[in-house]
Amino acid sequence: FQPHFTYHGFRYVELSSEGGTVELLDCVGMVANTALLETSRFHCSDAMVNQLRENILWGQRGNFFSVPTDCPQRNERMGWTGDAQVFCKTANYNMQAKSFFKKYLRDIRDAQLKDGAITDVAPIVSKMGAGHAAWGDAITIIPYITYLFSKDKSILTENYKAMKKWVAYCKSESIDYIRPSAGYGDWLSIHGLTPKDLMQTAFFAYSVLLTCKVAAILEKFEDVKLYSQEFDAIRKSYNDAFVSQDCRMPEDTQAGYVLSIAFDLVSEECKEKMAGYLVDDIRKNGNHLTTGFIGISYLLPVLTDMGYADIAYTLLLNRTYPSWGYSIENGATTIWERWNSYTKESGFGDVSMNSFNHYSLGSVGEWMMGYMGGIRVTEENAGFESVLLQPVPDPMGRITECEVSYDSIKGEITSRWQLRDGLAYFIFQIPDGVCGKAVLPDGSIYKITSGEHRFTCPLKLS
Repeated sequence: FQPHFTYHGFRYVELSSEGGTVELLDCVGMVANTALLETSRFHCSDAMVNQLRENILWGQRGNFFSVPTDCPQRNERMGWTGDAQVFCKTANYNMQAKSFFKKYLRDIRDAQLKDGAITDVAPIVSKMGAGHAAWGDAITIIPYITYLFSKDKSILTENYKAMKKWVAYCKSESIDYIRPSAGYGDWLSIHGLTPKDLMQTAFFAYSVLLTCKVAAILEKFEDVKLYSQEFDAIRKSYNDAFVSQDCRMPEDTQAGYVLSIAFDLVSEECKEKMAGYLVDDIRKNGNHLTTGFIGISYLLPVLTDMGYADIAYTLLLNRTYPSWGYSIENGATTIWERWNSYTKESGFGDVSMNSFNHYSLGSVGEWMMGYMGGIRVTEENAGFESVLLQPVPDPMGRITECEVSYDSIKGEITSRWQLRDGLAYFIFQIPDGVCGKAVLPDGSIYKITSGEHRFTCPLKLS
């Protein structure tokens, strides 16, 4: 049974016969997706985390089918823009995805409305929405991230006009740079709702910031000046509207604090306070996350950047609800759509919207590669023309070893660390003709050239 005009995502197959004896000779599951070369490997000392990595990969395999679909087995299978931008960085680590995203961005541009609004789904589907935070921002986020991995300016030039139209649309419907309360918010969050006008404004600011960065890369310096001023204006309005004198956010949600820090919307002093509030909330919830799939991709990077790598690892390693580990403890082989797609107390979630292969929450893969493994990608080393290796081992020693590798366009990059007897041991390998730097947990920085490099530094476990 191999249909020509459809496909079905599945985990189990049942074959039955009405009467008579049937001898099953063979049954082969055919994996169908866009042929993308896998570009990374990951392994660590924790079996559950290794399974999480496999689940992330299978989620991408099952959903990257001409467009990044939301799920391969349900009645949608549509190219939701919010899901795609959240997972974009993880996708580029996992697979050679530049051409795939260039094609999908063409779908997004084709669907862009005359007023500049980006549709929630591309290719466009009638009666679906448009102009919503985190979904519409796919037009700025996906080109920029894909450029970081490839340093191919064509992906920026092709989308720059659409980026400008999108941020102009956001401004046109704003009042004093505050966007209206609309859209999906921090979709499928647990315990508390981040105000939608806050999220709309935060992503408006982020899209303006990325458009400014792209303008600089493309040497459009008048636009750089314009968008730099616009970002500052949105930032001021954001602080006036949403940030209290003691740097608290409305509703005290994890996503509110995470986005404010990740998008550089508050002062350095406020970032420190907000990181503390964020950790307090995580602890208040029994050392658990509560973000939906919009906040989740920024959660562990923000915690690590702000000095709370121990909390980031705790969230990664959790096996109780809600967590990635909870799904794996309950048999997941791909990423679930919801934290509560299944719970032991309530059983399966609402079947009208409950997928067990939905890659969005798998965006933690970017932290696993870039922070845990240490292979970083930034604008300064776009296209891996230089290498930045900055692994962050588990400060509590629960994971004792990690090895990752990435097939960059310059060649294979490998990063490995091991914790033993109060010391952290590192082995780095970078391609011929490439230089870079290694940043160790004790703050030491080393210039490195092609070949293998070994370092050791003390790591006091907390």
